[in-house]
Amino acid sequence: MKYLNRITYLRNYFFITTSLIVSICFTEAQILIPRRTNLPNISGIRRSNIRTLSIVKPQTITATQTQSINFGTYCVNGTSGGTVTIGWNGSRTSTGDIFLLNCKPVAQPAIFEIRLSTGRTISFSYAPTGILNGSNGGSLTFDIGPSEYGINGSTFTVNSNSNFFIPFKVGGTLHIPANAVQGTYSGNFDITFNQE
Repeated sequence: MKYLNRITYLRNYFFITTSLIVSICFTEAQILIPRRTNLPNISGIRRSNIRTLSIVKPQTITATQTQSINFGTYCVNGTSGGTVTIGWNGSRTSTGDIFLLNCKPVAQPAIFEIRLSTGRTISFSYAPTGILNGSNGGSLTFDIGPSEYGINGSTFTVNSNSNFFIPFKVGGTLHIPANAVQGTYSGNFDITFNQE
C-alpha cells in the first residue's frame, strides 16, 4: 500500500510539475506578443485613394546677366549737370544740362536670364543705388530700377505656358554733376531673386 501511495504521489507530483512548467512557458510566450492597439486604419487609407506620398523639394532659381546696363554717350552742356535715365524697355531721356549723343556705346538696359520652374511666383530685390568709377578718376552715382516687372521688392508670377528662361530687364538713372570728370565709368550692382 505504501508502495502504491508512493507511485500515486510521484505521478501527481510529476503531473503538477509538468503542468506548472507548461503554464509558465505559455505565460512567458503571452508576454512577448505585442499589443496591436495603435495600428493605423489601412482600409481607411485605401478608401481615400492615397496611393503615394510625395515630398516636394525646394526649387532652385538661377539668373545670368546677358546684357549690362549702359547709359550711352552724353556730354554736359552747361554748369548745372543733370541725369540720364534708361528705361527697362531701352528708352533714354535726360534732364538738366545733359545732351544725349547718338554714338557708340549705345544706351541699353541690363538684361538677366532667369531659369526657373513654371507656375511660380518670383520676388526680387536690389540696393537702390550704386557707384560708377571713372577711368580718369571721379565717380558717379546711379539709381537702380525700375524693372519690367515693377519696382524694388515686387513679385511676379510665371505663367504655366512660359519658357523656362525668362528675360528680366532693368533700367536706371545716372546722376551727373556739373564738375564730372570726362572718361568711361563702370561699376556693378546685384539683384536677388527668390522663387516661391
